Amino acid sequence: MYHHGNGVRKDLRKALEWYLAAAQAGDSVAQSNLALMYYRGSGTARDYGLAAKWFRAAAEQGDARARHGLGFLYIKGWGVPRDYSEAARWERLAAEDGIPQAQADLAYLYESRRGVPLDYVAAYGWYSRAIAGGDKTSAERRKNLSRIMTKRQLDAANAVLRPESSKPQRRSTPATAAFALLENH
Repeated sequence: MYHHGNGVRKDLRKALEWYLAAAQAGDSVAQSNLALMYYRGSGTARDYGLAAKWFRAAAEQGDARARHGLGFLYIKGWGVPRDYSEAARWERLAAEDGIPQAQADLAYLYESRRGVPLDYVAAYGWYSRAIAGGDKTSAERRKNLSRIMTKRQLDAANAVLRPESSKPQRRSTPATAAFALLENH
């Protein structure tokens, strides 16, 4: 309500108070929204450590967007130590839940051998899923990757993707305008 000014005057500080109360009571949507407010510095000072705390709380309850947010913080080393293995863990969970940006991040981790074994076939597949989900950066990344892949690797990647192409992307949590920043990192 206060976050977006629905029925009341927009007040980010009040939104932060309400999200904090609900987050402390265990509400995963409030935890995610609170994390994003700390991540962006909306209604409060930017605090990546608190963003990580609240993303983790929501991620552990299965919130796919929070899993992506936490994974991204591990990639960057913001609010948590940079840890590509932890990043891959959280991004994989979000990617499997159909979050296109997490799919792109996981592809990047496979492509660059960060936290996971080097695997161009897996990277190509995750970029392809991200493209299908609407990620704007993955097409160029996949194109660049395909230039260094062997024909055998490309054939393997495309063979794996054929059965996937008919499956719709799924999301375990609804997209909100509040996650626009993370979606476009």
